[in-house]
Amino acid sequence: MEKAKLYHTRFWLLSLCFFSLAAVFKFFFGNSYVDINVHDTYFVMAHADLFVLTGLWFGLCGLGYWILFRLKIRAFPWMHWAHFVLSLLPFLMISLVNLISPEPSFESLALLKRIDYAWFLVLLGFIVGQTLYFVNILTSTIKHKTN
Repeated sequence: MEKAKLYHTRFWLLSLCFFSLAAVFKFFFGNSYVDINVHDTYFVMAHADLFVLTGLWFGLCGLGYWILFRLKIRAFPWMHWAHFVLSLLPFLMISLVNLISPEPSFESLALLKRIDYAWFLVLLGFIVGQTLYFVNILTSTIKHKTN
């Protein structure tokens, strides 16, 4: 089977990994939270809930690629990889920032400002990645219909 036809399995396996992480964090680290500070606004979410949402998103993306697979429509590989990387990057960054982020203090303001800029760029990349997902599905479907 061609590699290009197996895009949906990559997303579904990653979705299964995120659901497994959600179960681990729910049962073993029940009070573990992610807090994201953007200027004066704090976003707080439990790790388990974040992993469930991520698993759902990757599962739904896998469903879209599976529908293309069942209809024998070939998606554009470069758009798929850009979507995959730009979708995964924010969730990896959330984990890394919580590990390396210092406690807020006057001395760490420059680092916190750089982290805010990084968040902006990563979230912008996430939005671009999701746009590429829909563009990929639409253009590959239109290209298939015209051929």
